[in-house]
Parts: sequence; C-alpha cells; structure tokens
Amino acid sequence: MVITIIVLAAAAVITVIVIAIIGPAGSGDRDASTSTVERSSEVPEFSEASTPPLPLPADEGSLVAAPLPESGSAEGDVVEGFPRDVIPVAPDSEVDSTSLAVEGDRVQAGLTARSTNAANAVIDHYRAVFTSLGLTERETDAVAGSTALVFTRGADNITLTVAERADGTAYTVVGVFTAK
Repeated sequence: MVITIIVLAAAAVITVIVIAIIGPAGSGDRDASTSTVERSSEVPEFSEASTPPLPLPADEGSLVAAPLPESGSAEGDVVEGFPRDVIPVAPDSEVDSTSLAVEGDRVQAGLTARSTNAANAVIDHYRAVFTSLGLTERETDAVAGSTALVFTRGADNITLTVAERADGTAYTVVGVFTAK
C-alpha cells in the first residue's frame, strides 16, 4: 500500500517537473505562435482499451539485489545507492535530481535530467540499455508535448518520459523494482 502511494506521489512529482521544465502543453522556450502542440485543459477520459494490463510477475531475476540502499535524494547529482547499472545517465546529460524510495524488498529509483541530444537519441539510448536487460517496451499516455515508454520484466518496470526542448531534451526515468 505504501509503495503504491509512493509510486503515485512520484508520478505526480515527475509530471510537475516535466511541466516546469517544458512548460504547460509542451510550450518550452518556443514562441507559442509557432507551436503545433494542441492545448487542452481537460484530463483525458479513462479507457480500458488505452490502458494495457499490468504485467504478471515472472520468475526472472530482479534487476536489483538485496540488500537495498537507504532512501534518499540528491539535487544535481546521483544519490548514493542509485542503480546506475539499470538506469544510467544518458550521454551528454546534466542530472537535475535523483531519488530512492525503499520499503521492504521494493525500491523506486527516479532520475530527472537534461540532455543536449535530441529526444530520439535519448529514447534510443535507454531502449538499448533496457532491452539488453531483458525488458520489453510499450508506449503509454504522456503529457502533451512529450513521449512516454514503459519497459517491463516480471514485476520490475521502468517508465521513460522525454520532451524535446529548444536546447535538447528534458527526461525522467522512474523504475520500480523488487529485490530478490
């Protein structure tokens, strides 16, 4: 229950950070008259057709091992104990913040950063890393002006959200893992 609350709180924080970085509806630093992003003040309606079922746990090794580090966070750096081998910082990136929330055998790791590379390059980097770890990919709903992908393996999942900016790409990566 507490992990669910932490995950929901982290999702809300990530949404606020993405909106703060790229502006409402993906406006970023661009002139509003040149933006082709459709603006909407309505929250999209829930549809079971647009929400794939959660993956079932598989008997595959976890992406993180016990003992888990302590909860913590860091601004402008990577917090101690962060699973860098699972969620590395993308090339040509500057870290805004990282966090770890640990409860029992579950850990949520979050990374918010900016890259001078295009959004597709950031996506390709993480796609290569995550698929090499045996995660499978699917698209998911995202804030206007951004792209979100979910990568899963058993009970472990990682969400990548990227938004193109005038000077590169803002991105967040949030992973939820069960240590084995």
